[in-house]
Amino acid sequence: VTQEGLAGLIDLQAGSWIAGLTDAHDETATRVDFNGDGTRFVTSGFDGRVVLWDGLTGERLAAVQPLGPDYETGVAFLPDGHTVHIAASNGQMFRWDTEPAAWLTYACQVAGRNLDKEEWSSVFGSDTYRETCPQWAQAEPSVP
Repeated sequence: VTQEGLAGLIDLQAGSWIAGLTDAHDETATRVDFNGDGTRFVTSGFDGRVVLWDGLTGERLAAVQPLGPDYETGVAFLPDGHTVHIAASNGQMFRWDTEPAAWLTYACQVAGRNLDKEEWSSVFGSDTYRETCPQWAQAEPSVP
């Protein structure tokens, strides 16, 4: 993160930019933390968002905004390499498991069912629809 609050990924051996992080934050990015093996990192800022990035390519992977845009956030990866601690400026703390499998598990617990095709499309765009909650898989029709 630069003094101006811009975020990017630099190849330290070559001394060149790998990627400027577009769509990072509406306002200034203030903090960055890498997981232990450098494959992922998170940024946080004045806009309340926490953004997860690919540590090798600079591709944006996901974002959360635990309390909305009125609370600055700070971030730190836990030693497990996938859980992020998020501290909000009002003193609240959050944990974010950045593994996609954990997101699906949580979504299934909250919804109590598979996403329908419309819900899938709103979240995953043009990705091919699939059932997200194996515990609620639709039973195959029996053949008489």
